[in-house]
Amino acid sequence: MSLFIITVALFLLIYISFLIKIPKVTIPLGTIYLLFLINYLINGLNNLEKENVSNFSDLEDIPEKKSTVIENNMKKSNVEPRPLVITNIEENKKEDKSKTSLRKPEKKEPVEKVPLKPYVTTLTMRDMQICRNVKNRNPIGTDTYFENTVDSLFCYTRVQNTGGKQELTHIWFFENQKIGTVRYNIKTSNIYRSWTRKTILSHQVGTWRVEVQDTAGVIIGSEFFYITSPEN
Repeated sequence: MSLFIITVALFLLIYISFLIKIPKVTIPLGTIYLLFLINYLINGLNNLEKENVSNFSDLEDIPEKKSTVIENNMKKSNVEPRPLVITNIEENKKEDKSKTSLRKPEKKEPVEKVPLKPYVTTLTMRDMQICRNVKNRNPIGTDTYFENTVDSLFCYTRVQNTGGKQELTHIWFFENQKIGTVRYNIKTSNIYRSWTRKTILSHQVGTWRVEVQDTAGVIIGSEFFYITSPEN
């Protein structure tokens, strides 16, 4: 506002100087006006800087005030810890058990059992004899009753084997008690001749039996014979 008044006054003085015909007065008036204008501008810039600085300081003070307000609020507010509520685990377990009990049991499909094929032996007994001796692969002195004076007896067999190589067993029994076992291998053959020998003691008077079994223990042949005493 002062700049406007001074400017108007300057123009009035210049106008009056021209009216009174003293134009030289305008030079010092103009110089004074320029100095005044420069001074005015400098003062204006300083005032602007001061205002900016004051505004900036005000901005910096704001968060501090807020922080102090927050701290005061924290001090004023007494925060009490709330007790933790723990759910009863046993009740949850009971609920889970009740849920599982309500479920229908899954039906298991019956497993189909594959029927096992019955075992069929590949051995066939074609001939079986109890004899006193074997000569040229043939039995000699075949009988069912023998005296206890005999030293030994033979079990002679003729077996047909339609399968592969396997084990054959001769089992000797006296009075239903096993007293001797002989094992040997038999090959694939239409007629396979074989024999085993057993020593007979003089006191072994009674019923004897020889069983012939394949690898699986299946009896393919059995023959009874008797040892007697001459005194009887």
